[in-house]
This record gives sequence, structure tokens and C-alpha cells, in this order.
Amino acid sequence: MPVHAPPLELQVQPLPLRVNDLDHADTDADGNGNGNDHDDGDGDNDRDNDNVDTDPLLDLHPLDTSFDVARVPDHLHADHPYPQSLIDDAIMRSTRTNDPNIDRNHEAHFRTSPIHSLSLSTLKNLFLNRKHQAAINLLRSRSQLLVNHEFTLTLNSHDVVPSVRHHYIDFTLYLGARVGLDALLPSPRVLVDHTWHVNLTFSRLFKSWKESHLSLPFSTTGRMLCLGDRGQEEIWLAFVPSTLLDTPDALPDMTPLSITTTTSCLTPEHAYMAVMFFAFLLSEMHFQDVSYRLKYPHPISANAVRQSTELLGRLDENHRSFQLTLAQTRDLDRHIRAHWDAWVHDAPESWKRDGFLTQNSPVALTVRYGQNQPICHSHRPEHLQEESNAWDRDRDYSHLRLAAFSLAHHLSFREVVNWENLSGPALHRFHGDLYDLPVDDPARTLVDLNRLQDGHEIPVYTRDGYRVRRRIPTLDGYIESGALMDLTKVDALFPPDDNGRNTHHAYPLGFTKLYGNVQANRTIVSFDKGLNDINVKLMPPLLPRPANLNEEDEGDDQMDDLENEDEDEHALNLNQVRHGMPVLHGIYCQMYNAIAHRVREQARFHYVQLGLATSVLCGTKADTPSCKRRFQRRKEHCDNGLPHERYARTVRGDDQPQALRVEQTYVLDVHRLRPRHRNGRTIYEEVVSKLCKQFIHPRTLDPILTCVKPFKPEVIPNLLNWTTYPLTSLIELVWNQHKRAGIRLGQAIDPYHVEFMSMLERCLNYAHTGSGKVLCKKLMLPHYMCLGIIHDGFPCLNQQVVPFMQLSMKVLHVETKFWARCPEDDRPLMGSKRVQELTYGKAYAQRSEACFIITDTIDNPPPMSLTSYYSSNVPKQDMSNMSIDIMDRVLKVAMKIYIEDVKSLVSKAVMTELAPIFINGTRQEKDTARTRKFELKTWLKSDNPLSYEDQFLNLLSAVSPARHDNNPIPFSFQIPNGGRRPLSFFVQSILDGAHKRRAPPFIQDGMFQHIMAAALDQMKEITWRQQQRRTPYVMATVGNVFMDDDDTSGNNMFRASLTRVVGKMKVNHVPWSESRTAEEERRPGRPSSRIVHTTWLPLGEAERERTQTGSNGGMVRVRLNPPQTRQTELVMSSQRIAHDDPRTSWSACRHRLSDFHKVLHKRSLPTEWNLSHVSNTPFSKSVYEWVKANYDPTSNPLHAIAMFIALIYTGLTPKVFAPTTLNTSKHWSSVELADFYAMMAWTERKNKRGAKQLEPFVTMASGFIIAVLDKHSPLCDKVGTDSDDVKMFLDKHTAKGITLTNTILRFRLAKPFGKRVAKGPRWNQNTTPATAEEIKRMWDRIKHHLMTNKEYGAYDAVVELAGEHTAMLLLENEWVRTRGHIDSNAAITMSNTLGQGNGDRHASTSKRRLDDSDGLGEGEESSDDDDLIVLPQGHTVLSMPSTNRRRIS
Repeated sequence: MPVHAPPLELQVQPLPLRVNDLDHADTDADGNGNGNDHDDGDGDNDRDNDNVDTDPLLDLHPLDTSFDVARVPDHLHADHPYPQSLIDDAIMRSTRTNDPNIDRNHEAHFRTSPIHSLSLSTLKNLFLNRKHQAAINLLRSRSQLLVNHEFTLTLNSHDVVPSVRHHYIDFTLYLGARVGLDALLPSPRVLVDHTWHVNLTFSRLFKSWKESHLSLPFSTTGRMLCLGDRGQEEIWLAFVPSTLLDTPDALPDMTPLSITTTTSCLTPEHAYMAVMFFAFLLSEMHFQDVSYRLKYPHPISANAVRQSTELLGRLDENHRSFQLTLAQTRDLDRHIRAHWDAWVHDAPESWKRDGFLTQNSPVALTVRYGQNQPICHSHRPEHLQEESNAWDRDRDYSHLRLAAFSLAHHLSFREVVNWENLSGPALHRFHGDLYDLPVDDPARTLVDLNRLQDGHEIPVYTRDGYRVRRRIPTLDGYIESGALMDLTKVDALFPPDDNGRNTHHAYPLGFTKLYGNVQANRTIVSFDKGLNDINVKLMPPLLPRPANLNEEDEGDDQMDDLENEDEDEHALNLNQVRHGMPVLHGIYCQMYNAIAHRVREQARFHYVQLGLATSVLCGTKADTPSCKRRFQRRKEHCDNGLPHERYARTVRGDDQPQALRVEQTYVLDVHRLRPRHRNGRTIYEEVVSKLCKQFIHPRTLDPILTCVKPFKPEVIPNLLNWTTYPLTSLIELVWNQHKRAGIRLGQAIDPYHVEFMSMLERCLNYAHTGSGKVLCKKLMLPHYMCLGIIHDGFPCLNQQVVPFMQLSMKVLHVETKFWARCPEDDRPLMGSKRVQELTYGKAYAQRSEACFIITDTIDNPPPMSLTSYYSSNVPKQDMSNMSIDIMDRVLKVAMKIYIEDVKSLVSKAVMTELAPIFINGTRQEKDTARTRKFELKTWLKSDNPLSYEDQFLNLLSAVSPARHDNNPIPFSFQIPNGGRRPLSFFVQSILDGAHKRRAPPFIQDGMFQHIMAAALDQMKEITWRQQQRRTPYVMATVGNVFMDDDDTSGNNMFRASLTRVVGKMKVNHVPWSESRTAEEERRPGRPSSRIVHTTWLPLGEAERERTQTGSNGGMVRVRLNPPQTRQTELVMSSQRIAHDDPRTSWSACRHRLSDFHKVLHKRSLPTEWNLSHVSNTPFSKSVYEWVKANYDPTSNPLHAIAMFIALIYTGLTPKVFAPTTLNTSKHWSSVELADFYAMMAWTERKNKRGAKQLEPFVTMASGFIIAVLDKHSPLCDKVGTDSDDVKMFLDKHTAKGITLTNTILRFRLAKPFGKRVAKGPRWNQNTTPATAEEIKRMWDRIKHHLMTNKEYGAYDAVVELAGEHTAMLLLENEWVRTRGHIDSNAAITMSNTLGQGNGDRHASTSKRRLDDSDGLGEGEESSDDDDLIVLPQGHTVLSMPSTNRRRIS
């Protein structure tokens, strides 16, 4: 018989860790072992995320956190998840069938449903035979999965042997004990190492520290700064409380910083202070070209730092990195320690005011994740010695506070077929004396192996208690397989803590409910004895230290002498010496199958966990380039294989890794070790290797073996494929249904199908992780998915929601009336919102949610009409009752979302104000803050939070800051400019702004604007259908029925419906944007539209009397009570005062052309004139900057007429384009050509983006005319040339319809001549600009009309300038006013004015025929100040002051 090394139990002997690994001694000596248990890669290319695409399809967390088998991606975090403790309870209830509480969470129908047994063999056969429909039918009823015995191994069998073959170190963290970089430096014995270098960079100043189960001895909030890396190891600088450094044995100091930040990053000010400190150090070291101009720039900011030093990047560099050698790093460490105190002392008081620099000190911290390096792998002494030397060289432990590390052990099982017996002498030769009982049994005795009977099954043990096997399998005589944890038994491994709280969580896999993974916030209880043995040897004794001895000199020798006394026969046993607290702590454990590393590389997520099918179905409405790219990328990814198909391909094949991986994390208090033990050799030999060895001791391993479930070799890799097959078959059915219809951009996908797919993918994720975080409790409860998973372990479907009749025809149909809804506001719940936010952005997710809510609201009307209790005065002839009911219901849901937006705004703002008070405030301030918090909670619970009736005082108290008793200012809110507004103003602001740029009342980051936009779109379609059924024709403006101000019946009804809903909800005031001061009003640019919680717009209660909506559109008048009249007069007086000053700003869109005569004296540009609307090219900017600097309409007629034409463009939007085809004749004269261009029709081009925005035309039209025609402009001399700058300038304006033809020729600012002009104007070739005298005469006539006829003069001026067709379009858009019909014979063409100099033509001002019964009487004068009067106009209904006070016959 060949001689083999006698094995221990699990093939490990006491001194060399692995004498024989059930294989021969040299089989795995190279450290490779099973080829599937390999390192997952170093991930160096993934560590720097600066250039990584932010697409969530990519893994954004490659190596910046420890591997967590229960982690789920942010995409699938549920809004209302199941707590993992509930899953733990459900697992344990599986062992107590008579538990009266087993069904306490079941709905009645679910409880009465029968439970069927489902065998794993059935699922396997369905998967292998690809029986999709049969698998889907299994979801019709409740099922409990039973694992057949044919798939498992029996531990009691003598032929099933556990094997521990590999140990790994997977995580390390080092924290220094003093100021400097001690955590980074290698042992002092390493004098030179040309391969050692550090990458120092300041490009990650605001990278967040990843919190984990490891708790550092200080609060990380606002203290962590990433400095770079060394290979796979991250380097951090922690600004720890100085108290931790002043006292060697100080307890953890968790005192938070006196700042309001909630992240681990330094505040910008503190981060830039740290940068300047390193600039000072590197300059002192004369390192490369680093220097600084100012040692302490003030005020501290990024720009100030860049101006003081080039540490953040030199010229044209975004960031900069430095490579430091070992010698340079040690030099930097010495400089940090030598200069920190002096540098802080010399810092200005403004830097030290918050105490950050004076109360904290920079200490290095290094961390390495996911290395998964084999350790204690070889049994050969020379290999063990080499590994010990490597640990000794790697780190200088003499000045470390703590070292944390994770050790992983792989436990597998071998089903042995052929055994080989070992001889007794060989066992004695390798192990010495052997015993019949474990070491803990006092009755154990020596064993004579020669007297044992054949069979060799009687266990024998070494002196230290390790079991020795007396036979080994032959080389090819076994089959290796893996295991999962038996979740019903793991309580024995992790007992409750001192308070009786559970210390672990179970994560069932594959819907088995009973088998899976475990995580615990402590190590396995059977490790306690081994940890205690290590601590007894390493803990320093509690002996008084001689006062005259230094710790690192003579004191060390005395303590070493004490330690060596145990070798003397007269010395005390170490166990009899009093020791302090333990130095080694076990803090965390997770037990999972190693196949997780096969499909989830290190900390990554595999595709099954990302909800990719959901992200494709919900992304068809992507409207931005980045979102479109993400959609296309995901669609192509899923077209090439759905996530579960890719998983199946990954685990396909033999020899897949399936060992049970037991991973435990430890913390070693290095600063409390004896000085002679603070080195890598001791830590490796006395801590790391002994912990690996401890795992195979029977005292540790036997309890683990009782809690595991070993499986046959092919089971674990395919377990998830088999058990999830019904679910994946249904996913394929839904995917293929939409794939047949076409999944493409612009394709409408049923939102219920999207949400159903989201639920399926969440269930699939649960099968892979067992984490309750992915289960949306409120959403999935009515579908029975959660109920089946939690209580039975296997999902099922509610046939009321998803009828299986349609599924049998491969069609998904959802009964929407049974969909889960939020009980507070009755809106449908979503499961895909998180996926949409992280994939396509928050705004996209909000739009999708809004469309889903409106669709659900319309598809599922309430049983009782809302109108019946809103109002009895509802017009019935304009819309059907059903349309009114739907409209009211939709708007009620929308307004509830608006109220939620308001609550969120106020709650976040108030709590942000209170946070620093709770930390640093005085006792009185904290009491006041607690009162405000209580008042806030009370207001949030009110039924009508925007009312003056319900808890208004609570809101006032919550928002108002703390005050002194002698403060004479009463509690109040700020009121925006203009003061109190009617309710109709709030309603109209909602209707006007739903599809525009966000402005009050729409709250930033809120849902209300998206929900209103979706509601308007849906109701436009409903109204259009009603119009078709009611009239034989469809009005041309019906597409904009809710967007325009024309008083169509649909618009009135929508306004009336919204008014009813708002009134029912008692909306008396709403938050608004801050008021602008007089100085801010004079500043150029758009005022801030950001809504704040301290400014509220009152909506007067008199609105109900002022807003009257009759069935036939009767008289509507605005009545103002005396206080309101006085307030109105004050506002108008202040406006007149500001109006009289020619330097104050004015609004082109507010004054329009009808009030243009009021701003003729203004020398300033309107508020809408903004350079942000023009091209970003340098030439275009220079042109417009010249226009802005030289604009002078009072003395330059060209500038005045340019602004007038710009307002014409603004009023015509979106019809601002010339016809695409111009039919001219080459026989026409110049006058005929001029008339033709002036009378061109105005058209709309829907493919032109931005043609509906008003503000850009104010800037671009006026700037274009001035730039082209003003001889002093930078553009004038270049027009008509081949300059690229001119072409780019003209192209930008062409997109807005602002061209030489459509602007210059149309408005007669130039004269065409010659036959070739019909093919296109050529500047100074067939087109001649008007002279200054001609432009002056033109402006004089326009001004004459404006000043003579006041608000009606603009119409006359437009007729004379651009024809009656232009004026009529402006009249339709309410940009001009008229007294009546135009006498076409009185219209004057500007062609008679240009070039003739006839000043008498202005006497032929066009006449008007007054047929308005409510018009001006004889002898009455027109007034500019009568805009507060609202008169009836036919069947038109107006609910607010109108600017159009005349009716056209």
C-alpha cells in the first residue's frame, strides 16, 4: 500500500494547516485548488469611475464595498418593502404547523385557497422539456416546494465526507493611531521596494465612504477624504476627533460634527482646506513643481484654491495625480506629523471658526475590497514561512489603531465511492498520541490503533482535539458537491444578543423557503472559544507600568520578561493573569454558496437583479439622446437574451463552484497589543492562521454541519433555473407579446403591463437573493405574489387580477379595477418607478407615473359622480355627464398630488432648518425646535392643509423661526409681489403653465406639473371626441382647447371643474416664489421661479362671489371690496411710479402690442431680452452684446421699430414662418415684389422646435434687425459675404423663421429689385436696405398710430406695416385690440411711403365702423386705466380681469 500523509478530519492537521486535502499532498501545492474557486479579478480598471458611463446598466460599485450576498440594486429597492424579520418568522413558522398566527397576514380569499405540494423534480422536468404553459399554470394556486431526497445527500452516511479545502482573505482595513499615513506604510524592514508606489490625487474630494457592517471608532459624517489608491487598495484621510489620539486607550468618539451634512464627504470648505495643507506639505518637500501663492486663501473656494496652487490641475487640466515612491510617501508622512499643529495654529480665524481644524486630526485609513486571495493554502513549511514574511513586510503595525479583515472558508461535501485505509504507525508518526474522545471530554484516553477492529469508523482525535480520519478516498473515488444553509436551524449558530434581539437574518433561495443564505452581526457562536484562546494570549495583562520607563524602551523589556515567565516552571499560567478587554472581536458573518461569485463578480449584480425587461418596456417614451441610447442598449441586450437566459448560460456545464462559503469579519485592536506583537508575522501566525485552523476544529465545525443541507452535484447550479421556471416563462410570455407588437421608441406600452413585469422581475430577484427589500408589499399584496412568497415560499397569482384564460392564449390581460391603490389618495401603486428614475431620470419617471395615474383614473371611474357633491350648478349641454365626472375625478387626484408636493416642500425645508439646532442649539432653542417639529407633524396630518380653517396655526408655528417675546413683528408669511390674488389666478396659472417651463405654482422636483400635463392631454382627447359627436365639424383650435385663452366651452368647463375641485379642498393659500426687491427687479434676466416655504400667495375668499359659471355664459363681473380696492390702487400706483422711470425694466409679453404705447419712453430692453436665447458661437455673442450695449430706441428709430417687429413675432407664435413655396413672377416690378413679400401668409412648422416659446423671439427678432441694418453693428458689413460666422448667425435665426425674406423684406425694411430676386434675396445685389430717412418716416407713422389711438393704435400700425392678415392673427392671439371691422379700402401700403417722402399720407388713417353696443358713447374718451372692468362678450365666460375690452362684430 502506498504511504500517504495521514489526514485529519477535513484533511487538516494541527500544525501545518493542510497536511492532506483528501487529495495527495502535492496535488494543490501550487495554490490553485479547484479551478472554479478562483480570484474574481483585481478590478483595477473599475476603481476610478471618472470616465465610467453613468448608465445604470453598468456596475457602478465594482470594488468599493464588501461582497454582500443579500444586497439588491437600487433599481429594485421597494418603496414599502417587507422587513427581513418577517421572512425570518415565516421560515420558523414552517416548523410549527399548529401556530395560530401562521395566517395572520393573509387576506380572506388567500387563506381559504388550498395549498398544493410541488416537488422539485416536477419543476426540473418542466424546465428540461420547456413546457412553458404548464409551468405558468402552477402559479394559479398556492404551492409549497418540496425538495425530493434524490437531490440531497445524507450527512449521517459514512460515505459523505465534509471537506474544507480553501481559505481566503476578502477584505482588509487599517486605521492609524496617530497623525500621518501609518495605515499605508510597509514595515520598517522594507528599506527599498521599486514596485511600491502610491497614486495621490485630489480628483475624488467628494467621494462617499461606503458604510458597512464595520463600525469605525468615530462618526464618519463629514470627516472622510479620498486621497487616491495603491493598487487595489483605497487610501482615505479621516479627520478623527483628537481625543482618540490624545489617549491611547480612548473609547470610540461618535460625536458628530457641528455641520448639517448627512454624507461622509468633507464640506467643500473643509476639503479645500485639506488641499491647501497638502500643497503646503508638497511644496516644503520640494516635490515636483508643486507650490502655492497663498498659504491660506480667503474666502476658501475651488477658484481660490486653483488660483493659489496647481494641485487640482494645471493649465487645461481637469485634475492631477502624483506618483509617490516609498521614500516620498514616508517623507510625506513625516511632514504631516511635523507641520499639522503649526499649520492649524497659523490658519486664519475664519478657517478655525467651526472647530473642524482645531478639534480633529488627519489620520490615514486604507481599505481593500473583493481581493479574495487564498491564504493558508499550502501545507509546506517553506510556503507558510513565505506567507508569514509577506504579512510582516506588508504593513507597519507599530502605529495602527485597528486592523479589520474578512476570512472566508469553503465547505464542500464528497460522496466517496472508493476508500483507501491508512496504517496505524503512519498515523502515529504524523500526529503523535491519539485519543478516543474530543479534548473537552475529561474521560478521554489514549488509543492503541493496533487494537481497533477493521472498519476504521471509530473516531480518534489529536491532543488538541482535531479529528483524524483513518481512511481517505482514492484519487478518482469521490464526487464533490455543495450545500446551502438549513434556515430552520441557524438559530443555534447565532443566539440572540443580551437584549433578546435576533442577531441574524435568513435569505431563502429559489423559493425553497427553508434553504438559502444567512447574514449575522456576529460570528458563529462555536468560534467564541477559539477567539477567547487567541485573546488570552494577545491581551496585555492589567499590571501597573513603572513610571520611569518608556513604553517602547525598558517598559517593553519588562513586559516581555513577564510574558516569558510562562516558560518557567515557577511562572503563573497566563489564564491566571488578569487581562483587560479582548483585542480581537468577531463582528459579522455571512454564509452563502460560492456560485454567487460565479454569477456576481465580487460586489457586482448579475443581470437578473437589474430589472432590465422592465426598463425596456417603460423606456419607449424616451425623449432625450441619453435616454434613447439607454433604451436602445437595453433593448439590444434583452433581444440577445433575457436576463434569466443569460444566467442559465452562465451556470451551464459541469464542475461549477458550489461550496458553502462561510465568511467572517474580525476587528483587531492593534494599539492594545503588546509592542512585541505589533507586527505582521505575529498577526499572521497568532491570529489569521489560527482562525483558519479554528474553523476545522470539531468544536467549531460540528455545529455548522448540523445546520447545512448538502445537495447532489448538479442541483445547486440549476436550482434557480428549475424553481423560477414558472416565473421566467411568464416573463417570456409578456416580453414576446410586446415584442410581436414592436418594442420601439414612441410605441405606447400598457402601463399595467409594465408594472406587472416589474412585479415579476422583483419576484425573480427575490428568488436569487431572498431579500425582502425587493418586494413591494402594498403593490404586490392584491396579486398574492408576496403572500405566496412569504407564507408558502412559492409565488402565486390572483386570478381576479390576471385571468389565466387569456394567459393560455399567450396574452396578458390585467383587470385594472383590482389594481393596488394608495389608500390616502387612491392613485395606483407602481413598482417600476425606481427603475425609471435610475435609468431615465427623475423627470421621466414622474411623467410616466403621471400618465399611469391619469390612465388609471379615467379607466376606473368611481361608482358615484363626484359632481353630485361638488356643485349643482354644472353646465350639461357642453359635455356628457361622464366626461364631467372623469374630469372632476382626474383633477381631484391631481390636486391631491399637488398637496403632497406642498407637504414635501414644507417638511423638507423645516426639518433642514431644525437639524443643526438639534445638534448645536441651546436648551431653549431645542425646545422651540421640538415644538416646531410637533406642529409640523400635526399640520401634515390635517385633511385640508392649504386651508385657513384646518391646522393653519400649526403651519404658521412650524414655518416661523424662534422669536423673542419682545419681537413686535407678528407671525406671518411673506406675500409675493402683487399681493392677494383671486382663485381664478391660481387656476389659470395651472392651466397656462402645465406644458411650459416650470414656474409657480408648480413646485420644483414635484409631480404636480407632470400630472397636470398628462391630465390636459387626456382631457383634450376626450373633449375632441365630444366635439366630434356634438358638431359636424371640428374647430381648428380644439387641439389647444385647454392651452389657449380663447373662451371655448371645453376650456370653460375645464377651468370650472378645476375651480370646483380646488374649492372643495379649501385651498386658501399656496406656496409661491420669493418676492423680488426693487434692486432685484432692475437686474437683467428671468426672476427666480423657485418656490419657497416661507412665501405664500393668499387666494381671497371672495373668489366664490366673483367667479360665476352659468350654463349659457351669462354676465361675469369683478367686484372688489374696499380693502381689495385700496390694495389694488396701491399696487397700480407703485406700478405707475416704476413705469414712469425710463430706466426701469418692462415686460414685452405682459404689455404686448396693445399696451406698447405705454412703454415708448423706455430706454431699457424688456425683461425677456436675454443672451441665453442666442447661439453660443463667439461671433453671435459679440453681435448681441453690441446690440445690448448700444440699444437706444428713443433716439434711433431703427431700434424702436425692431422691438415693435419683435413683439409682432412674439404675438404670432407659433405661426412665424413664411410659406415654403413662393410663386413669384419675373415680370413683376419692384413695387409688386415688395407688396408680395409684405402680404405673404404666416405659417406654422411643427417640426421646428422652440417655435412656441415667446421669450426667444423678443431677443432674436429685435437683435437680428438691428444687427443687419445698423451700420455700426459688427454684422452689417459682413451680410452677403461668404463668412462662416455670418452663415452660422443666419442659420440660427432661420430656425425661428427670422430671415432676410421673412423679416427684412416682409416688413419693408429693404426694397427688392431685379428679376433674380424671385429666386432669393441677395444682399446689396437684388435687395437694398431702407435708408435712415425712410425708417424714420416708417417709425413716425407707427408712433402716430400708437399715440393717437392708444391701445387700438397697434392694430392700425400692424395693418400699415405688415398687412391686415398679420393684424388679424395678432387679434386672435389678443396681442392687439380693435373697435370693429377694418375698412379694407383704408389700408395703406408701406410701398407708397418708402422712397416717396409723402408726409401727408398719415392723414388717411384707416377708419373703423363701431357696432359694439357696449362701446364708447359719443363724447366719451378712451381710458388706459379701465382694465379692471370685465364686460360680457356674447357667450364668452371670463373669470378674471381682461385685457380685451371690445368685441369684434
